[in-house]
Amino acid sequence: MKYISFFFVLVILGCKKEDPLPPSTPPPSADSIPLCDPVITVNHSYDTIYPSDYLMAYPGSWWQYDDGSIDSCTAWEEVLIHYTTYSGNCKLVNEDLWILPEKLSYHGGTNIAFDLNVNTPADYSSTTFGKIYDTIPGIMNSGTSNGGEGSYSYEANGVTEMLPRLDSFIVNGTTYYDVLHKKSTVHMNYSNQGGGPTYYTEYFFAKGVGLVMKIFSSNVGNYTEYKLVDHYIAPH
Repeated sequence: MKYISFFFVLVILGCKKEDPLPPSTPPPSADSIPLCDPVITVNHSYDTIYPSDYLMAYPGSWWQYDDGSIDSCTAWEEVLIHYTTYSGNCKLVNEDLWILPEKLSYHGGTNIAFDLNVNTPADYSSTTFGKIYDTIPGIMNSGTSNGGEGSYSYEANGVTEMLPRLDSFIVNGTTYYDVLHKKSTVHMNYSNQGGGPTYYTEYFFAKGVGLVMKIFSSNVGNYTEYKLVDHYIAPH
């Protein structure tokens, strides 16, 4: 099955800092290129950034789904975090070091650390954080992506929203309580077709457990679902 998924996503953290995401100023304009080497200030706090209640990615935890796949988190890892600002033509970099759960690939998704996508580029650009989910119902993110070439080019318009929280949700005969329901919608426009299908991906995250079910469907008849059959949350 060929489809494109968008992961416009959030974050709710438990950590030592009240605000683990310090602000960063935007880069200079394209015609203002930094002329000096980056000035790096090292501040390795070694703060532990713990998983959220809806992604219990504590080392030793695992989740098994009905297609036979198993997601797991086996260790803590050190991750360099870069916040970049500018002073005149010089790039100022504040380098920190956090302790995060090892990157976990949640079913059919992308590599994540707790509930954040973390990108720490080697060129000292500011670390970017992609949101996985939010606890507040509403639009989380939206955007447009373009790809392909010539007659095979396409435009994908996507929106991710958090639907109202579910008090309970039954998966494979097990009742889970306090469940976040996230839905991503992607509409494809192919230049050689004058349009295209719309894809829907739904995620259900149960508090104290993690991802318990994922559904993929479309307006052209596709439908696939993955359900949690067993899991283990390591002591923490």
